[in-house]
Amino acid sequence: MRDVTTRRAIFALVAVVLLVRFVVAGLAPIVQDEAYYLAWSSAPDLGYFDHPPAVAWLGASSLLAPSSAFAGRLGGLLAAALAIPFCVGLFRRAGLCEPRVLLSAIALCSFNLCGLACGILVVPDTLYFVAWCAALHEAAAALDGNPRRWLTAGVATGIGLLSKYMMVLMFPVLLIALLRGRARQLRTPWPWAGCLVALALFSPHLAWNARNDWIPMRFQLKHGFTGAGAVSVGGTIDLPALEDSGTAELALARQLGYEPPPVPAAKGEEPTASLRWLANIGSWVGSLALWWGALIIVVVGAVVHRLRRGVPGYSTLRPHVRPLLLASVLVPVVFFGIVSLRSRVEANWPAAYTVGACALLASYGAQHLRSLIACSAWNVVAIVLIALHARVPVYASNGDRILDETHGYRELADVVARTEGPVFVDRHQTTGMLRFHLPGREITQWPGLTRPSEFVRRREWNALTRADLVERGGFWLVAASILPPGIDGFRAVEMRQITVRAEGGRILTRVVDARDAPPPTRDRSRSIHRWHVIRYLADPVSEFADQPRSQ
Repeated sequence: MRDVTTRRAIFALVAVVLLVRFVVAGLAPIVQDEAYYLAWSSAPDLGYFDHPPAVAWLGASSLLAPSSAFAGRLGGLLAAALAIPFCVGLFRRAGLCEPRVLLSAIALCSFNLCGLACGILVVPDTLYFVAWCAALHEAAAALDGNPRRWLTAGVATGIGLLSKYMMVLMFPVLLIALLRGRARQLRTPWPWAGCLVALALFSPHLAWNARNDWIPMRFQLKHGFTGAGAVSVGGTIDLPALEDSGTAELALARQLGYEPPPVPAAKGEEPTASLRWLANIGSWVGSLALWWGALIIVVVGAVVHRLRRGVPGYSTLRPHVRPLLLASVLVPVVFFGIVSLRSRVEANWPAAYTVGACALLASYGAQHLRSLIACSAWNVVAIVLIALHARVPVYASNGDRILDETHGYRELADVVARTEGPVFVDRHQTTGMLRFHLPGREITQWPGLTRPSEFVRRREWNALTRADLVERGGFWLVAASILPPGIDGFRAVEMRQITVRAEGGRILTRVVDARDAPPPTRDRSRSIHRWHVIRYLADPVSEFADQPRSQ
C-alpha cells in the first residue's frame, strides 16, 4: 500500500509538471532566440554557426505549422518529458527509496525553475539537460554492478554533445565517479568503449566542423571565455560595401528627428579589473541561485543545517553512487567559477548542476515537506504569471526584458509585409522573428552591421549579389539605428519608423513615414523597440547602377 501511495504521488508530481510546461508553452509568445533556432529547422544540417545541430532537429516540429510557437516547441516538450523518468531512476539507484525522501528529491528536481522550464523554449539546453540526466542514470546503473551500461552512458553523452558543447563536462564527472566509486571498472573495456560510443556519435559533427573552419567551436570558445561573439565566417559575399551615411540617408533621418551625436565628453576612469572580476563572480553566484526560484529557501536551509550540525545530508546515499552525484554538482560549479574569472557567466550555463544537488538536498527537504511544497507552488505561480505577462501584459514598463523579447515583432512584420523585394535586417534575432512571422518571405541578415550568424554563414540564405539588387530594383533594410548606413552604389529613398512603447499597462505601436513625419520633437520617453524600415535604390550616378547581371 505504501508503494502504491508513493507511485501515485510521483505520478501526480509528474502530471503537474507536464501540465505546467504545456500550458506555458501555449501561452508564451515566441522569443528571439527561439525564432532564430527554428529558422535552422528549414535547413537540416550537421552543424550551424552558433551550436551543434540537435536544437534544429527538435525544432522540426515547427514545419507542421509555421508561425505557431506551440508547434515549434512540441518536439522540445516531448523530449524534455524523458528527463523525468531518468531522474526518478537516478534517485532510486542513489538510495533515495524512503517515500518522503524520494518525493522530496523529485519535487526539488521538478519544481525548480530549470525543471519547470525545461522544454518550454526551443533552445539547445533542452536536449542537453535530458542527456545529462540520462548519462547520470546510466552511469549510476554501471556503478551499481552492470558495467555494460557505460555503453548507454556513452550514447547519452554523445547525444548531449550534439546539443551543447558543455556536455563535455560529463567526461570528468564520470571519471571522478569511477575513481572514487568503482575504480576497478577502469580495468574493464566498458568505460572506454562508452567513451568511443560518445565520440562516434559526435564524430559527424566534428567532421562538419572541420569542413566549415570550426566556426561553431570557435564562436563558443570566444563567447564563453571572452564574452565576444564575432568570428570570421569565411568565404565571400558579393554585396555592396558599407559606407558612412550620405546626404540622402542623413536627410531621411533628420525628418524623423535625428540629431548628430554631441562630441563625447572625456571619459572617467574605466572600471578597475577588480570591479570587473567582482561583477563576473556575482554573475556566477547569481546563476547558481537563480534556477531554484523560491526553493532557494530550502537550499539555504539545508546548507545552514549542514554547517551547524556538521552531518552531511547525503550520508544515506549509496557509497558507490555518492561520488557521481557530488561530481555532477562540483564539476560544472567549479568550471564556471573559473570561467567567471575572465568573463560573465550566463544564467543557463551551470544549470545542470541542480540535478545532482536535488539528491544531496533530498533528506533535508523530506524533513521540511510543507516548506518545500509551498516554495514549489510559488515557482509554478511565478512561471505561469511570466507567461501571462508575455501574452497580455497587465503592467507594461519600458526596459522590461520579457516585453523586449516578445512584443512588437508582429507589427514590424506587418510593415515589412507591405514592401516588395528583398529584405535585409541588421540583427540575427530580428531576422529570425521576421522569418517566423513571414514564412516564405525573402529575409536575411546584412553582413557587417552586427555580429555574424547562420543567416550570414549559410550561402543559400545570403546568395543575393550586387547585380541581383540592381536588377530587382533595390532592396529594403530593417535596422535599429535611426541613421541609415551608406551602401556603395545605392542611396536611401524611403524610410519608415516603427516605435513600440509601454504606456499605462498597454503596448502601443506607432508607424511614421519620414515623408509624412511632423516637425521633429525631442522624445525623452523610453521605447521597448524602435526600428527603421529603409528602402534603397541604385544610385543613378553610380558606376554600378547599370551594371549587367553576372552570368
